Amino acid sequence: MKINYDRNVKQMNYNIGDKVWVRVRLVWVLNSEKKKGKNPKLSKSWKGPNEVLAKITELTYKIKQINGKKKLIVNINRIKKFYMLAVQQEEISLSQEQNITINED
Repeated sequence: MKINYDRNVKQMNYNIGDKVWVRVRLVWVLNSEKKKGKNPKLSKSWKGPNEVLAKITELTYKIKQINGKKKLIVNINRIKKFYMLAVQQEEISLSQEQNITINED
C-alpha cells in the first residue's frame, strides 16, 4: 500500500503568502450547515481562499482565512493551490483604476 501511495503522490510545496483552498471535513459540514431543504453532503467541500502563514513541518502548514482571523494548522493532504481566473484579475485591476480616478476628482 505504501509503495503504491509513494509512487503516485505529488509533493507540493507552498510558500508563505500563497493562496490555497482547504478541504472541509464532512463532520464539520454536517454539524454547521443543518438548514431545512439543504443537504450538507452536497455542500462545497473546499473553503477559501486562505493564506499560508508558515510551514511547520514537511506535511503541515499554518494558514489563515483571508476574510477572518481564524488560524488553522492543516495537513498538506487537505490543501490545494488557489488559482484566480484571468477575468477576476482584470476586474480587480479595473476596480483599482476606477478608485484611482475617483480619488483624483
